[in-house]
This record gives sequence, structure tokens and C-alpha cells, in this order.
Amino acid sequence: MAGMTTAHKHSSAPPQMPVCRLCRYYFITHDPARPYGCRAMGFKSRHNPAHVVFASSGMACQVFQPRDATPGSSEGPAGRE
Repeated sequence: MAGMTTAHKHSSAPPQMPVCRLCRYYFITHDPARPYGCRAMGFKSRHNPAHVVFASSGMACQVFQPRDATPGSSEGPAGRE
């Protein structure tokens, strides 16, 4: 049961939300007033996009897609001989 939320003590406790920085649609903007963005949902915000989605819809993000592995991260010793 480690990592799982069992009974909610508060009715406003958010469900398991994805980590935006691990999502392919997440991006950092050059706008200091709205530094975080979601390409799938088409918005920029001052707050983490998953929190904005939950606050406005009451549901956890439904479009989370994990980022592809970066070249050379765990693909093997490519280029390291």
C-alpha cells in the first residue's frame, strides 16, 4: 500500500496527479508571469498545469503522455567507446 492513498481525511484531497515535467506536452515558457505550459491543453500558467486542470475540472489530467527516452540516456553505450 506504499504510495497509494487509502481513505481521504479531507474531501478536497486531489487524486494522484501526473508529474507534468515527465509529460511530453509540458514546456517551460519565456513568460515570467506564466512560466509553465501544456501543449495538449493549449495554455500557459503561473502554476503547475496538472494543478490548474484539477482546480478547474475536479479531475486529474487525462492527457498525460510520458516523454520518450532521450538519446543516449539508457539506450546503451552509443558513442561511448
